[in-house]
Amino acid sequence: MDAGVRARLDALLQFSDDRCRKLVELAEEGVWLLDRNEHTLWVNPEMATMLGCTAAQMQGAPFCDFQPLPLPGRRRQQLPPLSATRQQCEIRMHHRDGLELWMSAVIYPILDAKGAADGRVILCSNITARKRAERALRESERRYHDLFANAPVGIYRTTADGLISMANLALVRMLGYNSFEDLTGRGLEGGGCGPISQREGFRAEIERDGEARGVESIWKRRDGSILFVRENARVARDLDGNILYFEGTVEDITERKIALEKMEESEGRLRSLIANAPYGIFQCDPQLQRFADVNPALVQMLGFASAQELISADIANDIFASDEECKAFARQCRLEERAEADVTWRRRDNRQFSVRLRGRRSQLPDGSTYLEIYAEDISRRAELEQQLRQAQKMEAIGNLAGGIAHDFNNLLMIISSYTQMMEEDLPPGDPMRQYTQQVLSASERSSALIQQLLAFSRKQILSPRILDLNVVVEETAKMVQRLIGEDIQLALATQKPLQFLRADPDQITQVLLNLCVNARDAMPRGGKLTIGTSSITVTPAQSEDLPGLAPGIYSVLSVADNGLGMASEVQSRIFEPFFTTKPLGKGTGLGLSMVYGIVQQSGGHIRVESELDTGTTFRIYFPAVPEETKAAEPLEEAALIGHGETVLVAEDEDSLRDSIVAYLRQHGYTVLSACDGEEALRLAGEHDGPIHLLLTDVVMPRLEGAELAAALERVRPEMITLFISGYTDQRLLMRLPENPRPRVLQKPIKLRNLLNTIGEVMHPVG
Repeated sequence: MDAGVRARLDALLQFSDDRCRKLVELAEEGVWLLDRNEHTLWVNPEMATMLGCTAAQMQGAPFCDFQPLPLPGRRRQQLPPLSATRQQCEIRMHHRDGLELWMSAVIYPILDAKGAADGRVILCSNITARKRAERALRESERRYHDLFANAPVGIYRTTADGLISMANLALVRMLGYNSFEDLTGRGLEGGGCGPISQREGFRAEIERDGEARGVESIWKRRDGSILFVRENARVARDLDGNILYFEGTVEDITERKIALEKMEESEGRLRSLIANAPYGIFQCDPQLQRFADVNPALVQMLGFASAQELISADIANDIFASDEECKAFARQCRLEERAEADVTWRRRDNRQFSVRLRGRRSQLPDGSTYLEIYAEDISRRAELEQQLRQAQKMEAIGNLAGGIAHDFNNLLMIISSYTQMMEEDLPPGDPMRQYTQQVLSASERSSALIQQLLAFSRKQILSPRILDLNVVVEETAKMVQRLIGEDIQLALATQKPLQFLRADPDQITQVLLNLCVNARDAMPRGGKLTIGTSSITVTPAQSEDLPGLAPGIYSVLSVADNGLGMASEVQSRIFEPFFTTKPLGKGTGLGLSMVYGIVQQSGGHIRVESELDTGTTFRIYFPAVPEETKAAEPLEEAALIGHGETVLVAEDEDSLRDSIVAYLRQHGYTVLSACDGEEALRLAGEHDGPIHLLLTDVVMPRLEGAELAAALERVRPEMITLFISGYTDQRLLMRLPENPRPRVLQKPIKLRNLLNTIGEVMHPVG
C-alpha cells in the first residue's frame, strides 16, 4: 500500500492506533474498505471468512468479483453511488464455493482533505439465514394462497354472525357468483345462497364440539338451483371462549349424488330383471352343493313352492339327475373363466328335463368365491331341433325324389312318344293297337306315380290363384262323403268370412282328399271326421313354437278324426315317401308325402297332433293374401297342325328330342333340332328366316332354357317361347319373365297334347 493511501486511511479511520485496528479485526461484522473504483483496500478476517477467502486473496480485487453473475437479460447489482453521507442497503454476494449470500451493508464514506468521498467502508452483516426464511415464508404463503385459490373444494371463513369474510374461487363458482366481492358480507345462512337444510343442527354441533366433519346438506345457488354438498367446519375462539370466526370446506357432491341415485335405479332395474327373467338364475358355492340365492323363474322351473324351500335343497342330490354331471360342471366352473354344459335336472315331482347351464366365478369383497349360474330349460328346444332335423331329412329325400322323377319323366315321354307315333301309323282294327294302348296306359299310371313324387319334392308345376278355402272345402266335401262311407260322420266347421290365400285349387283339393282318405283308414269301425277352416294371426312368440312359420296372418285347414291315432315314432316318418303302416298292397306310402310337398310348395306349413286310441288332427297353415283377384280366362280350342311355321326344339335327351322333332315335322312344322342351349343359339344365328316358336327344356347343360329364351328374344322379339320340363324348380321359375308369363308343360306330355298346345299359342282364336 503506498504512502498516500495509508496517510488517508490513517487520517479518516484513525487506524494509526494499533488498539483500534485490533478491535476492527476482531469485530463480529465484516469490514471492507474500497477505493473510489470499488477495489479492495483492506478487509478484516471476519469479512474474508464470510466469503470463504483470506484477506490476502481479497486484497486489490474488485468488489464485483464477489457478486453472483446476473441472470440472462439482467444487470449485476450495483453499490449505491459514492456519497459523503452514510448509506444502507442489502447486497447479494457469493461464497467462494458458489453459495449465495445476503449481506446487510452499512456504508460509510472515506473523505479526502477537501471533504469529498474518495472511498468507502462497508460494515457487512450476514443475513442469508433471514433472507432464506423470508423466502420460504413467501413461498409458503404463495403455496397457501394458490392452494386456497385453486382448491377443487370451496373454502370459506365467516364472522361469528355468519357473514362471509373469505371465500375461494371454487366456492364463488359453486354458488354461481362472478367474484369474491359478490359474496363479501353476505350471510352464509339465509343470505340468498348457501345452506337451506340441516343447518341449525350443523352449527349447534360445531359450537358444542368445536368442529363437524362429513356433514351432507342441501345448498342453494344464486339462480335458485340446488346442489348437494359435504361440509367440514370448525370454530375459532379467543382466550375467553368467545367465537372469533367459523371456517370450513365445502365439496360439491351433486354429480356423485345423481350418480348414486342412478346406480340405485340401475340396481333396482337389475334386481327386477333378475326377478322377472324367463331363465333361472342362482348363486351357489363353488362345489355346487347349496344355493345362496335364486330367482322366481328357477323356483317355478323346478316346481318348488318358494325360494326358501329351494334354497334348503341339496343341489347335487335333489336337482341334478346325474351326480357325475354335477361334479363335471362344478369342475369346469372352477377351472375355466366361463363354463357351459347341457345337463339333466329333476323337478320337485321327480320329472326330468334338459337344462343348459352357463356359469362363471365371482368374488366377494372378502375374497371368497361363489358361482353365478344361468339355467335355461331347453326341453322344448330339443323337440324343435328334432323337428328341424326331420324337415332337413324330408328336404334331402325330396331332392332325391325330384331328381329321380326328372329322369323317369324323360324316359316315360320317350316311351309314350314313340308308342303314340307307332299307334298313329297302325290301321284301324290292327291287333297291335291293344298292345300300344297297354303301353300308353302303363305310361300314364307311371306318370301319375311320378307326379306324386314331384308333389312331395315340391317340383311340380302349380297354377296358383287367389281362392277362398271355404269354397274348396265345401266343393270337396261332396266327394269326401262318398269316399269315407256311411259309418263315418262328416262334419264341417268353417269360419266365415275367411282370409283368402294363393294356391292351386286342384292341388288343395288333392291335399284334402288324401287327408280324408287317411282319416277314413284310421277309423275302421267308423267314427267322426271334421274338416275345419279358420284364420289366425301368428305372433313372433308363437312363431318360435312353429318352425318354418313366420309371424303373420294365416288361413288354416284342419282335418281331425277320432280314430286309432299314431305313436310318436310313426308321426316322425309319416311324410316320408313309401313309408306306410298299411298292409302290403293297401297303399303306396306316397299320399301324405304328396300332401307335404304340395303344402310346402304353396308356401304353407303342416303340423300333426296324434295320440294312440284318441285320434289325429292335421293342421295346414296357408299365408293369407289381402284381396281377391280374377282368375285367367281359359283358352279356346285351337288348330292342331302346322302350316310350315319354324319351331326351334332344344332338348338334351336325344331320344326324346328326336321323337318330338319327328312328330312336329309329321304334322306340318319346320323344325330346327338342338341338343343344348348353345347349339340352339348357333342354329338360330345361322337361320335366315323367322323362328316362330322356341320349344326348350328348362334344365339343360351348358345353357339353361330361361337363359336361351332371354338371349333369343333380344334378337327375335316376335318369337314365342314354350318351356317343357321333367320338373320345374321354383328358382328356375323365378328367372322366367313375369309379363307375359310363359307356359311351362310338365313331362311326360302326350305328343298330341303338345301339338295342341303349340297350335293354341301360335294360332290363338279371337
